[in-house]
Amino acid sequence: MAGNLQNPFMYASEGDYTRNTRGIFYGGYTGSVTAVTNLVSVNGVVSADVTGVGSARRDFPGITYGFDRGIFRGGSGPRNSPIYGHTNLVSANGVVSADVGAVGTAKASQHGMPWGEDKAIFRGGFTGSGYTSSSNLVSNNGVIASDVTGVGTATGGAGGVGYDGDKGIGFGGIGTGSAVNKSNLVSNNGVVAADVANSGATARYSVASSTYGGNLGLFAYGSGPVSTKNLVSVNGVIGDDVSGVGTAVSGGRGCGFDENRGVIAFGSGYTNISHIVSVNGVISADITGVGTARTESGATSFSQS
Repeated sequence: MAGNLQNPFMYASEGDYTRNTRGIFYGGYTGSVTAVTNLVSVNGVVSADVTGVGSARRDFPGITYGFDRGIFRGGSGPRNSPIYGHTNLVSANGVVSADVGAVGTAKASQHGMPWGEDKAIFRGGFTGSGYTSSSNLVSNNGVIASDVTGVGTATGGAGGVGYDGDKGIGFGGIGTGSAVNKSNLVSNNGVVAADVANSGATARYSVASSTYGGNLGLFAYGSGPVSTKNLVSVNGVIGDDVSGVGTAVSGGRGCGFDENRGVIAFGSGYTNISHIVSVNGVISADITGVGTARTESGATSFSQS
């Protein structure tokens, strides 16, 4: 854990809202970077390791696009260097592509959010020289756009999730000096709104996120580490802290499965435990882990079959 504690800003997260049935975790940090993947079944079961395709790296987000596919972007090497900007697409069958060349500024510790039903956005992150609030839109064909000037506080390590069927929200992160509990809404046109304060939510970074219930989301766990949970309403309002369940971790990741449930897995201490998120947003107790124990993976859902 020395690497994680020495580099507290290097955590990204994501969560989607499209009603996909399966998920995938990719890459992460075990003391060294890895490119292994673990598929998530329609029953929320995390599979054994599959040999990875593309660059081994840590601290990068994934998100859905085009309804039933996913995309991973950016990340870093083992000690936060180099910083990457390339992407890897995930097919509707859960196959991860080889690296696709970078567009826009290379960043680690971004967060991903869906918008407009079939598109996505990556926001914030760490460039190697500092934090940014810039963003990059993703088309429904998985094409990354050039940098868009940022709105709101420049942070890394926020969580991102979809809500209300066609919008997104980012929460938390760390900027210059300390963790924050602000959030930023993303409209169904992909426009990022100004900061919103969330006084009832614990300020933290390295936040995991997941969808549930078809059009709702949640943020859970994070720096401390803590096991705290905050629900996101259909109006994009972040609820006050709810006492957590299971082992407190930072650097965990989450994605949707079975159309209206989610799974959160992996995290600090190099763990492979997982938690199921019910259709009502209830997080399960620890589930014995499968796959390489690690932190700072990417995660996304895929497939509508």
